[in-house]
Amino acid sequence: MALFLRLLDQVIYGFKNEIYEFLDRMFSGLLQRVFAGISAPASGTDDEIELAELKREYLNFLRIILNNELGAVLVSGTNQPMFDTIIETIDHFAKDVEDYPTAKMSFQ
Repeated sequence: MALFLRLLDQVIYGFKNEIYEFLDRMFSGLLQRVFAGISAPASGTDDEIELAELKREYLNFLRIILNNELGAVLVSGTNQPMFDTIIETIDHFAKDVEDYPTAKMSFQ
């Protein structure tokens, strides 16, 4: 999932004028998958590394959306129910003292 988010970041950058409708349609489903991955328990070192990478890519994905002036996707009629969850995850990551790099990204 982290790799897909990274690829999507590049697509957004390349097609920022044309991607709004596509992003609006798939945003909620994508975030549900990301949240499922974030909430899954890490059972080993590899899982912990993948979880940390997913958190960082999720935050970077949100930053790419905002930097490319696509923030309306976050509060569109389709995605409005997810907005509170997005804010809660950013808040949770910012308070996570065990994962300093992710906490730092939450403030950027």
